[in-house]
Amino acid sequence: MKSKNCLLFFVFLLIFLILPLSAYAAYHPDTNFGAPQNTAVSFREDGYEKTWIGFDCTVTASNELQKFVDDVDDSSSAFNTEGYRVDELLLQLDYKVDNGNWHYQNNWDSDYGYNTNASMIRIESGTYTNTAIFDNRQFESISGGESLPQDSSYFDAHTWQLRARFVVAYKDNDGNSHDYISDWSQPVSYSNKQTVE
Repeated sequence: MKSKNCLLFFVFLLIFLILPLSAYAAYHPDTNFGAPQNTAVSFREDGYEKTWIGFDCTVTASNELQKFVDDVDDSSSAFNTEGYRVDELLLQLDYKVDNGNWHYQNNWDSDYGYNTNASMIRIESGTYTNTAIFDNRQFESISGGESLPQDSSYFDAHTWQLRARFVVAYKDNDGNSHDYISDWSQPVSYSNKQTVE
């Protein structure tokens, strides 16, 4: 009986020693960033000379991304105290024209950044809905992609469907890079025959 009590004592002692150690395990951000919510698009042509033509794409961060952004913005969070840092927060856009196909290709999962169909988006704690701008540079980088229409009257006869996803890149405290991509948002349509979604 005495040896059984001693064994139980040592088991409980080990549990109490191991539990605090597990609480100090390395921080790992959530890698499920959720799809963009409340996606909306509008076509914009600025000025008489149409010097800027493109889409404004407005999205709300998913709950998962909101938590990540809160951790990034909180200097006392484990993300910051353990030496993590964000490199990129991008919104990637895909589209199809009329009854065509989406343009997505597998290399989009690794080839993104400047002058691709991804645009920087600024999402900060407390302001989770923001707009990213997509112009010809992003659309021209899409293999087999149509050029952006030069006039909004194009949308009298054509409908574009667009969808977006988040690309999040950060480095851990050892300098290792981590890239994560969310699911696509629900598609939204744009044409002059309907109200902008």
